[in-house]
Amino acid sequence: MIKITYTENDNQRLDVFLSDKVKDLSRSLIQKMIKEEDILVNSEVKKANYRLEESDEITVVMPKVEELSVMPIDLKIEVVYEDDYLAIVNKPAGIVVYPGAGKEEISLVAALMGMKMPLSSPDDKDFRDGIVHRLDKDTSGLMIIAKDNETHELLSNMLRRREIVRKYYTLVSGVLEHDFGTIDAPIGRDENNRTKMSVIGSGKSAITYFKVLKRFDKFSFLECELTSGRTHQIRVHMRYIQHPVLADPIYGYKNRYYLDQQMLQSYYLQFKHPRTNESMEFVLDIRDDFQKLMNEWS
Repeated sequence: MIKITYTENDNQRLDVFLSDKVKDLSRSLIQKMIKEEDILVNSEVKKANYRLEESDEITVVMPKVEELSVMPIDLKIEVVYEDDYLAIVNKPAGIVVYPGAGKEEISLVAALMGMKMPLSSPDDKDFRDGIVHRLDKDTSGLMIIAKDNETHELLSNMLRRREIVRKYYTLVSGVLEHDFGTIDAPIGRDENNRTKMSVIGSGKSAITYFKVLKRFDKFSFLECELTSGRTHQIRVHMRYIQHPVLADPIYGYKNRYYLDQQMLQSYYLQFKHPRTNESMEFVLDIRDDFQKLMNEWS
């Protein structure tokens, strides 16, 4: 992390000033970091075109190192559906979607490359090869993979227009009182820990709908549906209402049951095929570890 105090009086744009000041960062990367709230001005989120004022303090959370190229690996991923334009895969828990900067990790993208699956390669660096939307490392389940750039753009636009229905199973701590609920709370970078997300007034709009499927003595089995896709959204929202996801390593309570993975599964996708207009619906069975745990509680 670096801090820079703006001492000029010519009101430069935030992105322009930083591209000149921080030689390791390109202007496009700076704009991406601003969107992801890795760059703040006076501890507040600003847009790339914000005009700096004298004595403004800029905080920059620097990438660790230049991002590595992804190399194919020999790891088979379950393909639920595939055609010439897209694929639906079942991402296992415990692997990242795309390796982070400076980390040569096992990843979904590397596995798909090893399976010789064609992947989109969009020019917009906000997008990764083939990846239309993400799941956390410890979240399993359905993901849409784009095979070409046109399909990628169409799917991304559908996602922004909320035309892709995504539902999740989760087991959470505590017994929820209401059968249905809506959590409407903005999410942004935690002010005290920039590696975490939290509900914060300056964050981006985030809405999660939940439905209680079953109650146990100390836990609840839920279905959650997203209308937005903020980082760690379900996990942050469930912690916000004091019912964190079981075995969540960041936002959860102590893992007293020694669970191997956090209890969060993307089990349902529904959308219209962007190239054929065909109605598509995909449903996974509940994960075995979910079922085993609930059988023990019943």
